[in-house]
Amino acid sequence: MVRQILSTLYANDPEGIDGNEDCGQMSAWYVMSAMGIYSVTPGMDYYVIGSPVFDKVTINLENGNTFEILANNNNDKNVYIQSAQLNGKTYSKTYLKHTDIMNGGKIVFEMGSSPNKEWGVRKEDRPYSSEKKIKYAKSPNLDFSDIMFLDSRTITLSSTDPGAKIYFTLDGTEPTERSEHYSQPITITKASVLKTKSFVDGIAPSYPLTIHFKKIEMLEAVYASELKSGVTYKYREGRGVMSARDQEAAPILDTGVLETFNVDAIKDDRPFGYQLEGHIKVPKTGVYTFYLEANDGAILYLNGKEIIDNDGGHRAQRLDSKIGLKKGWHPIKVEYFQQGLAKSLFVIWEGPGVEKMELPKSVLFHKKK
Repeated sequence: MVRQILSTLYANDPEGIDGNEDCGQMSAWYVMSAMGIYSVTPGMDYYVIGSPVFDKVTINLENGNTFEILANNNNDKNVYIQSAQLNGKTYSKTYLKHTDIMNGGKIVFEMGSSPNKEWGVRKEDRPYSSEKKIKYAKSPNLDFSDIMFLDSRTITLSSTDPGAKIYFTLDGTEPTERSEHYSQPITITKASVLKTKSFVDGIAPSYPLTIHFKKIEMLEAVYASELKSGVTYKYREGRGVMSARDQEAAPILDTGVLETFNVDAIKDDRPFGYQLEGHIKVPKTGVYTFYLEANDGAILYLNGKEIIDNDGGHRAQRLDSKIGLKKGWHPIKVEYFQQGLAKSLFVIWEGPGVEKMELPKSVLFHKKK
């Protein structure tokens, strides 16, 4: 099977790797498997023997030793190992210890065209897994209302392990028994990375749990006067513009006012873009959630700050973000670009006294020119 994969799923051309290279993993598999060994289980102290492609491989080790892998009578048909010798002695195991390689030496395989079903079949000759099972403490239970907060957030930790001690950090570093010991609910007032572990005598510490808490920014209202209903727009067309963020490369073909944020006026599949902006009237001070659905791309700004980046070529998707807004007027802007075919733009909000809905025309205004 290893030889089949090496010869059919790899090629010396731009499409020569049949899958996700993943930072070199597939190439590493090819190189080691072509040598005849591979670390199937990372962390174990051996390599499983496969089927060497080369007649001879010499590994030059960093300690100055060399280790040779030889395959006698090797060719495209003789892919099965008949027997092996390690440093001149008969070798029946189907794995090679890391220490055998590092000590230097030589392993010699005799190859054949059909399997030798007597070689490497004993249980003690097969690759093994760790006999020792490590028992870990259970990770702490966390209780909190939301990872985002306006003024503060309280987090409660607990454990079901008898006698467990919980330690935590708020800067993302790995907790140890020298870290802060949990004894009462934690209250944070700034953005924090909570990391926590349980420790129980006689067993290994739990796996760490990590939560990123983010403080919601409160945006001040701005002074605005002589406003009219609706939002202004700049309409553009232009092939080659691939996102909302760079649509200014296309010429402006039209300007005007829309009642709400929508792209219904465009009836065909041409590439086009809108830059829509105005003011939103916020009824109460508090935390608001905004949702931006777009196809192919859109960006939402409030008070000149980027709140949601839903830009890039994709099918319609909806992203959301929370932001604190003071009662009053807030500048709002949406950049939208569509490459053609299915168009979609929805700007939705919810907050104090506001049920989840599309931004209605009753809260959208623009300055008179």
